[in-house]
Amino acid sequence: MECQISIRCFSKIMMHSLKYPYYTINGVLLAEKRTSKDKSSFYYVVDCIPLFHMAHGLTPCMEIALLQVASYCKENNLIIAGYYQANKDYYDSTPDFFASKIGEKIWENNNDAIVLMVNSFGINFSKDFDDPNEINETLHVYQFIEGKWKHKSNGSIEKPEAALDVIRDLVVKKQVHLKLNDFDNHLDDITCDWRNNAINQEIKSLEA
Repeated sequence: MECQISIRCFSKIMMHSLKYPYYTINGVLLAEKRTSKDKSSFYYVVDCIPLFHMAHGLTPCMEIALLQVASYCKENNLIIAGYYQANKDYYDSTPDFFASKIGEKIWENNNDAIVLMVNSFGINFSKDFDDPNEINETLHVYQFIEGKWKHKSNGSIEKPEAALDVIRDLVVKKQVHLKLNDFDNHLDDITCDWRNNAINQEIKSLEA
């Protein structure tokens, strides 16, 4: 299934990656199912939940996180549409064993699920891009086909110019990414909001 990445989702994925540039980071994608003008269905990925930067590969922690996220999705009429990961090896944008297994677990409940691999290495968000769609190349969409995760396309980000403006304001100027909480932070301190509602509101104010 085709998917479009919202400004909020893209911004938070980049913040997670930039807050922990020397770690493998991961999270889940939350979406609404929509219908395009040609009547085909697609996922509009409205948000993401940053999960881990320290507990990568620790299944019990992931199980706890996925249960809480599933409950959150049920309350908000959202779908767990997939999994995202940025490898600590900047040059590697392919799903590792752990990404593949978590992706398969999500796929068991949603056969349209994707794995989104992130590569923000070399991207200077403070500069102007000749082609804003260049930013789509930071995201690589994988789909589960014939028992394997296969690369399908680059990401499709909603309003890439506006997404870049949000990154420049919140990351380059204000360093808001340092306030982003993932589930690791929440496990260390339960007052850390893994939904990141405050950051969601800041992004929303810039989208207006």
